[in-house]
Amino acid sequence: MIKQTELALVKKKRDGFKHLYSKMEKPKAELTDLENDITKRLKAGENVQPGGLQVILDVTERKYPSWKELLQEAKGVAYIVKVTKDTKPVLSEKLIIKEMIQKAAKG
Repeated sequence: MIKQTELALVKKKRDGFKHLYSKMEKPKAELTDLENDITKRLKAGENVQPGGLQVILDVTERKYPSWKELLQEAKGVAYIVKVTKDTKPVLSEKLIIKEMIQKAAKG
Protein backbone atom coordinates (compact mmCIF):
# COMPACT_ATOMS: atom_id res chain seq x y z
CA MET A 1 0.00 0.00 0.00
CA ILE A 2 1.27 3.46 -0.93
CA LYS A 3 1.11 5.55 2.20
CA GLN A 4 -0.16 9.10 2.45
CA THR A 5 3.16 10.07 4.04
CA GLU A 6 4.99 8.91 0.89
CA LEU A 7 2.67 10.94 -1.33
CA ALA A 8 3.06 13.95 0.95
CA LEU A 9 6.85 13.62 0.76
CA VAL A 10 6.81 13.53 -3.05
CA LYS A 11 4.52 16.57 -3.13
CA LYS A 12 6.74 18.44 -0.67
CA LYS A 13 9.88 17.69 -2.72
CA ARG A 14 8.16 18.78 -5.96
CA ASP A 15 7.01 22.01 -4.35
CA GLY A 16 10.56 22.59 -3.13
CA PHE A 17 11.93 22.21 -6.66
CA LYS A 18 9.31 24.59 -8.03
CA HIS A 19 10.45 27.14 -5.45
CA LEU A 20 14.12 26.66 -6.39
CA TYR A 21 13.37 26.99 -10.11
CA SER A 22 11.44 30.20 -9.55
CA LYS A 23 14.39 31.63 -7.57
CA MET A 24 16.75 30.72 -10.44
CA GLU A 25 14.83 32.53 -13.20
CA LYS A 26 16.26 36.00 -12.52
CA PRO A 27 19.91 34.90 -12.13
CA LYS A 28 19.58 32.75 -15.27
CA ALA A 29 18.21 35.71 -17.25
CA GLU A 30 21.05 37.90 -15.95
CA LEU A 31 23.62 35.28 -16.97
CA THR A 32 22.09 35.01 -20.45
CA ASP A 33 22.22 38.80 -20.83
CA LEU A 34 25.90 38.89 -19.76
CA GLU A 35 26.83 36.06 -22.14
CA ASN A 36 24.95 37.69 -25.02
CA ASP A 37 26.68 41.02 -24.35
CA ILE A 38 30.16 39.45 -24.31
CA THR A 39 29.36 37.41 -27.43
CA LYS A 40 28.20 40.53 -29.28
CA ARG A 41 31.34 42.45 -28.25
CA LEU A 42 33.64 39.59 -29.29
CA LYS A 43 31.95 39.45 -32.69
CA ALA A 44 32.48 43.22 -33.03
CA GLY A 45 36.21 42.64 -32.56
CA GLU A 46 36.58 43.97 -29.04
CA ASN A 47 39.78 42.84 -27.30
CA VAL A 48 39.87 40.91 -24.04
CA GLN A 49 41.86 42.32 -21.13
CA PRO A 50 44.96 40.19 -20.44
CA GLY A 51 44.73 38.08 -17.33
CA GLY A 52 43.96 34.65 -15.93
CA LEU A 53 40.83 33.99 -17.97
CA GLN A 54 40.56 33.18 -21.67
CA VAL A 55 37.35 33.48 -23.67
CA ILE A 56 36.54 31.51 -26.80
CA LEU A 57 33.47 31.87 -28.97
CA ASP A 58 32.86 28.33 -30.19
CA VAL A 59 30.71 28.38 -33.34
CA THR A 60 29.48 25.12 -34.79
CA GLU A 61 27.52 24.57 -37.96
CA ARG A 62 25.09 21.71 -38.32
CA LYS A 63 23.72 21.05 -41.75
CA TYR A 64 22.74 17.42 -41.79
CA PRO A 65 19.25 16.53 -40.60
CA SER A 66 19.17 14.20 -37.64
CA TRP A 67 16.77 11.92 -39.48
CA LYS A 68 19.08 11.51 -42.47
CA GLU A 69 19.72 7.78 -42.04
CA LEU A 70 16.03 6.93 -41.77
CA LEU A 71 15.18 9.01 -44.82
CA GLN A 72 18.04 7.46 -46.78
CA GLU A 73 16.58 4.01 -46.23
CA ALA A 74 13.17 5.18 -47.43
CA LYS A 75 14.09 7.53 -50.28
CA GLY A 76 17.66 6.64 -51.30
CA VAL A 77 21.04 8.33 -51.39
CA ALA A 78 20.25 10.73 -54.26
CA TYR A 79 17.36 12.21 -52.30
CA ILE A 80 19.57 12.66 -49.22
CA VAL A 81 22.19 14.51 -51.29
CA LYS A 82 19.50 16.90 -52.56
CA VAL A 83 17.99 17.46 -49.11
CA THR A 84 21.41 18.05 -47.55
CA LYS A 85 22.34 20.47 -50.33
CA ASP A 86 19.10 22.42 -49.86
CA THR A 87 19.28 22.44 -46.05
CA LYS A 88 20.42 25.72 -44.54
CA PRO A 89 23.05 25.24 -41.82
CA VAL A 90 22.04 25.83 -38.23
CA LEU A 91 24.68 27.83 -36.37
CA SER A 92 25.23 27.29 -32.69
CA GLU A 93 27.36 29.59 -30.55
CA LYS A 94 28.78 28.78 -27.17
CA LEU A 95 30.80 31.12 -25.00
CA ILE A 96 33.64 29.21 -23.34
CA ILE A 97 35.59 30.80 -20.49
CA LYS A 98 38.68 28.95 -19.28
CA GLU A 99 41.28 29.64 -16.67
CA MET A 100 44.75 30.09 -18.11
CA ILE A 101 47.35 27.78 -16.62
CA GLN A 102 50.13 29.87 -15.17
CA LYS A 103 53.57 28.30 -15.52
CA ALA A 104 55.74 28.79 -12.46
CA ALA A 105 58.98 30.60 -13.13
CA LYS A 106 62.02 28.36 -12.81
CA GLY A 107 64.83 29.79 -10.86
